[in-house]
Parts: sequence; structure tokens; C-alpha cells
Amino acid sequence: HTRTLIPMLAASFIFIIASFYAILLRGSVNWLFTHSVHKSYDDMFQSMYGSDARVTFIKNHSEIAGLLQKQINHKNSIAVSSKLAASGFWTSMHRSGPTMHLLGLILSFSTWYTTSSLLTTIKPSSARTSFWSSLPLNIFPLLFCRGIPSLTAAAYLGIIVTSYQHYALKRLEWAGKMKI
Repeated sequence: HTRTLIPMLAASFIFIIASFYAILLRGSVNWLFTHSVHKSYDDMFQSMYGSDARVTFIKNHSEIAGLLQKQINHKNSIAVSSKLAASGFWTSMHRSGPTMHLLGLILSFSTWYTTSSLLTTIKPSSARTSFWSSLPLNIFPLLFCRGIPSLTAAAYLGIIVTSYQHYALKRLEWAGKMKI
């Protein structure tokens, strides 16, 4: 039971630490030294491509396909970077996005803490309560905190860990009832 849960809880904790960094610390060093951080999609685009980013001379169709692939990759990376920038306190223009991500981080951490504290307890009733109380806590980051991939991963792992713990303790309870 615990042999399977401990690596999952460790991975979840690493995701929580990475999310903490993205929300509260990412961009703070840049801001302290230069007082400028990319705060929008336009800022990020200008810094990556410059103000006059155009394609001018193309020789054949393979170059067109290569340029199109590069454009798609850059577009996706800029979209991910913009979402990540909108979820940190130092890099966001508004406080609602980082606040929502911080709430999702707190909810994921509370699930992690509850599950790790139940490792020493073998009470099926407390595991059932933990499962039904932490399930909605993990669904919130999945629905509303899409800017930080590590927070989404921590929420998925939280659902998997609490479900596994619920299943394992239910199996222990069933095995205990079978002994007469």
C-alpha cells in the first residue's frame, strides 16, 4: 500500500513546489534588476521576433513547409508562455489569474498533506472522508488553473493517489471482515 503511494506523493510534492515557483517567484529576479517583465502576448512576441518579423525570400515548397512547422511550434510555445506569464504574481498584468492559481495550489497542497498524513493511519472511515473531501479540491485546479502544467499534474496525481488510497483501505476493510 505505502510502497506505491510514496513515489506518487513525492512526484506530486515536486509538482507543487514547481507550481509554487511559477506563481510566487518566477519573474521576481528579472523585475528586481531590470524592472521589466513580459506581461502580455505582445511583449513576448516582440522580444522573440522583433518589431518587423516577416518572411521575405522562399526558394521552394520544402522551405515553405519547414517555415510553416516552425511557425506552428513558435505559436504553441508563445501560447504556453503567455498562459504561464498570466499565472504568476510578478509576470501577470492582473491579480485574478495568479490568485486563482494560488488557491488551486493551496487546494492541491491540502490534498497532498491529508493523503500523506493518512499513510500512518489505517482507518477506512478516515480514508473515505479524505477521498470525498479531497476529490472536489483536486477538480478545482483541473478546471480553473490551466496556466501551470505542473499544477494540473499535481491535481491529476492527487485524484489518483486519493482514489488508490481509498481503494486500498477499502480492500483492507473487506479483508478484515472476511476473517472470522
